[in-house]
Amino acid sequence: MEPSAPLLLDTHLLLWWAVEPERLLGPLRQELSDRRQPLLFSVASLWEVAIKASLDRPGFQVDAQALRQGLLREGSPCSAPIAPCWPTGLR
Repeated sequence: MEPSAPLLLDTHLLLWWAVEPERLLGPLRQELSDRRQPLLFSVASLWEVAIKASLDRPGFQVDAQALRQGLLREGSPCSAPIAPCWPTGLR
């Protein structure tokens, strides 16, 4: 199977994929785990995680910097820059 266009993960999917993969349904988990499938995340998601963490909500204990380092260490997904125009070819 040929990989398709890159998938841009929103904050919820990014957190579930990185921290709680068991929350993802089987087919989606398989697609996200396929190393041939390019994955992207936005730095805006890291900002969102940092803001939520700063609110000291019970049950939300995610360090945005550690999340970013872990994601980049894994080699996928890649960080999508914030730009004034939306990238094309994303699913």
